[in-house]
Amino acid sequence: MLGTLVLSTAEPEAGADVLDEYVRLGGNVIDTARVYSDGDAERALGDWLERRRELRDRLVVVSKGAHPDGDRKRVTPAEITADLRESVELLRGPIDLYLLHRDDPAVPAAAIVDCLNEQRDAGLVRAFGTSNWTTERIDAANAYAAAAGLEGFCISSQHLSLARQNEEHWPDTRSANDAAIHDWHVRTQTPLLAWSAQARGYFAGRDDTEVRRVYDSPESRERRRRAEHVGRRLGRPAAQVALAWVLHQPYPVYAAFGARTVDQLREAMGGARGRAGRAGRAHGVTAPRMKSMMSWVGAPGVKTSATPSSLSCGMSCDGIVPPTVTTTSPASCSRSSSTTRGTSVMCAPERMLRPTASASSCSTVSTICSGVWCRPV
Repeated sequence: MLGTLVLSTAEPEAGADVLDEYVRLGGNVIDTARVYSDGDAERALGDWLERRRELRDRLVVVSKGAHPDGDRKRVTPAEITADLRESVELLRGPIDLYLLHRDDPAVPAAAIVDCLNEQRDAGLVRAFGTSNWTTERIDAANAYAAAAGLEGFCISSQHLSLARQNEEHWPDTRSANDAAIHDWHVRTQTPLLAWSAQARGYFAGRDDTEVRRVYDSPESRERRRRAEHVGRRLGRPAAQVALAWVLHQPYPVYAAFGARTVDQLREAMGGARGRAGRAGRAHGVTAPRMKSMMSWVGAPGVKTSATPSSLSCGMSCDGIVPPTVTTTSPASCSRSSSTTRGTSVMCAPERMLRPTASASSCSTVSTICSGVWCRPV
């Protein structure tokens, strides 16, 4: 999932080149927010979408609102509505997935759910979720929605990266590295949209005050060492190994990453994902081997000498990208569109529903169904 934190109308050509290449490589989910550059990121993305109208139906646009203004929380129905309408105007149309950037526990969950359902009924948003909410508040909101016959939150966005945080990036944010949040996602199989999935460049060698403050520690350095070890075996950068670890969780994960240049984008995506998946399967990369490798990379502890046998099995360097299996028939995805637990299928743009056990007809891994056709993220 391509993030647009660095997208700007001041450099429209550079931004357009990255977006064009992302789509060419098979990407179809773009993440932005009302607060990014005070709306300039949404404006730049909207300009690009206007010039690429033929692509809009193939894309899933994710945006966020209700970000705090300093110490003032902004999660009232009036402010949610105002942010959403401004985003719709800048993005030139309805938003496929809308997330609330923060929460305000002082506002009843019922009022927030009612507001978002009103906006969905008005055609401004097709589905909605949360960002940096506690799991208790998500459960409370969805319990109210179920009792009232309304749509609830279909996804949660939290931080997740191979590097462990020493402290929060920003106030009132949360990380799925936290054991309780991790266990909740495992138990509920609620999809996670992982922000800062590459630890702000920590595995690519970025070394500045902010990265050191949040990520640098003996445990993170050990995980980086393991990622570099795996990367040397596979002929891939450590940053790609770190991103693969994020995607190999026991619940559905969609990882957001940013890129200022086409080269950064290609490195993050690991080349065209379809080719990578086919090459990995052709070289015998199995799910158990991948699971073993990722478990070792992310194992707790500071010094580990043991290396899993899967690292010496002749794996293809393309094997770090989770294989994608697309369906052969559009009938395999229901028109009602659903998120299939265990197979990580998120359907859009019609609407995203909370997963059900019966929604197992799509046997894809990390794919998004747009309409009725399944295709790789």
